[in-house]
Amino acid sequence: RRSLGPDTLAGIDLSVNRSATLSSAREGWLDIRYAQHGATVHLTLTRAGGEALRRARANRLQRLALNLGDNPGRRLEWISPHGFDILEVYAPESAFPYQFLATDGESCMLSGALRFDDPTASARPDSMAPLYDAISSDLHRSLVDLRLRP
Repeated sequence: RRSLGPDTLAGIDLSVNRSATLSSAREGWLDIRYAQHGATVHLTLTRAGGEALRRARANRLQRLALNLGDNPGRRLEWISPHGFDILEVYAPESAFPYQFLATDGESCMLSGALRFDDPTASARPDSMAPLYDAISSDLHRSLVDLRLRP
């Protein structure tokens, strides 16, 4: 595992798998590429406080639900050791089989969505399960270690 550089997602310390590659189209956005699994996790960092953070979180929750489509999903809500409220959504039959939302409740929110390159992946959840499990487990470990930089 390795930590992202200080300029990648300003103010956030997030560790990722060493085999993953990173790219950023603009500030606050980051793609974690798992080439060996044919998958990308799209991350977005939102900096806001108070009512603006509450609205941003509500918007992101709506987006998570829309990404599920008509597919069933399983929610896991927990608090990280570093004080982040975490929501993970597992939906292997969805175009976005794993999504998450993490917020410190005060100044930032990090969200992410996994997408496989193969457009038929969601129609084959059983055959994709090993890849899905590997990536979602890796991202769960990242969320356990997620923290704000001092």
